[in-house]
Amino acid sequence: MTLAKERRRSVRVVCTESVEGVALNPGILFRGKMRDLSETGCYVVTRAVVRLEPGHVIELRFKIGKVEQRTLARVVQIMPPMGIRMEFVETGQGFSKLFRGFCHTQSLS
Repeated sequence: MTLAKERRRSVRVVCTESVEGVALNPGILFRGKMRDLSETGCYVVTRAVVRLEPGHVIELRFKIGKVEQRTLARVVQIMPPMGIRMEFVETGQGFSKLFRGFCHTQSLS
């Protein structure tokens, strides 16, 4: 992973972590690869077309290093053919600290 320069509110880390998403309404399960991650959101490339509209809330499961995370994220934009930009609306306690530590270890690599 490498750090990417960004104009966003937080640092964005380029990554290839596996991710699983569940949209409760409608009931959709998808899997894919996270292409970038920040404290405020992520970009995911899926294996199949995901038919969700911006605003849908999804539960995401992924790992930062070896620590499993579960977050709620809002779909910001569907990027055809198979990408999804998401903004985190709820993260677990300690997520920011874990993310900053992960960024530091990546910058040393």
